[in-house]
This record gives sequence, C-alpha cells and structure tokens, in this order.
Amino acid sequence: MPRTSLLIGALVIQVAVVTVMLVSAVMPLWTGSDVVIVARPVDPRDLMRGDYVALDYDIDHVRIDTIKTDLVPGDHVRYGDVLYVTLQPNDSSVTATGIYRAEPSSGFFLKGRCTDPETITENTGARASMIHMNYGINEYYTDPETAQRLDRTLQRSKGLPIHIMIDSHGNARIRQLGTDSN
Repeated sequence: MPRTSLLIGALVIQVAVVTVMLVSAVMPLWTGSDVVIVARPVDPRDLMRGDYVALDYDIDHVRIDTIKTDLVPGDHVRYGDVLYVTLQPNDSSVTATGIYRAEPSSGFFLKGRCTDPETITENTGARASMIHMNYGINEYYTDPETAQRLDRTLQRSKGLPIHIMIDSHGNARIRQLGTDSN
C-alpha cells in the first residue's frame, strides 16, 4: 500500500508542475490588457525550430538617454538581467518611456531580459547606452503558408501591427498579428 501512495503522490506532483507551467504561460492571455506594437522585418529562417515569423520591435532597443530610468552611469546590465520597460500608447503603437530594475507599481509595462551586456555611460546622442531586450514575443509560430505570407507582408511594409496581451506583472503573449483574423 505505501508503494501505491508514493506512486500516486509522484503522479500528482508531476500533473501539478505541468499545470502551473501551462497556466503561467496563458495567464497574460486571460487577464492581460490589449496593447498594439509594430513589428519590423527580420530574416526568419531556422530549419531546427519549424515555421515561424521572427519579429523585432522598436521597444526591443531602448536608448536610456531619452527615457526615465533607475540605472545610473557605471551600472552593469548583464545578459539575462530582468528589466521592466514602461510603455506609453500612441496612435498606432507604443513608445518606451522608462526602463527599471524594479517592477513598476502601475501603468503599462513589459518584463523582459537583456540580450546584450551593457555598461551604462553618461554619453548622449550616438554614443548613448542602448539596452537590447527580449520580452518573449519575438517569434510567432504558424503553418508554412502563413509564415511566408507574413514574412512577405513584413518585408513590403514599414511594420505589422501585433496585438499583445500584457498581464499585471509585465508578462506578454501575442494574441493576434495584424493580418490574422483569429
């Protein structure tokens, strides 16, 4: 009998872990706010990952000399560091208005990870510190025909509107691409 209880306990733990992972992945879609951002074209070729469209956004590249921040000259932002980027909606997209190490208490913001190490400097203009971010919304997996159609649309246009859902902790998921009807 104890062996059966141990087996059932192990099974319950496995199911619980998978359930938590699934719920945390879809939580932004259930509870998030709808925000539109514009994607730029990127070469999406990768034989190992299947059919997808690679997406790049203006908010992926944050110049800290033009926005609010708690980063000071001399700070080191390392690869993988979690940062929060505050957003201001405008006519057709959003603009980054701040970048912080601590989670903001209100407003629209995205939680992301630094993709390129940077030491914060006092420079402005062309030599200003630029933080490169990844918010987990840079790839959109789809069937081959749709991926090719979206890639052509991105290459021809100045950008493609992407509807994302952002939860209260800054986690984002793609809800819809501008040309999708879902």
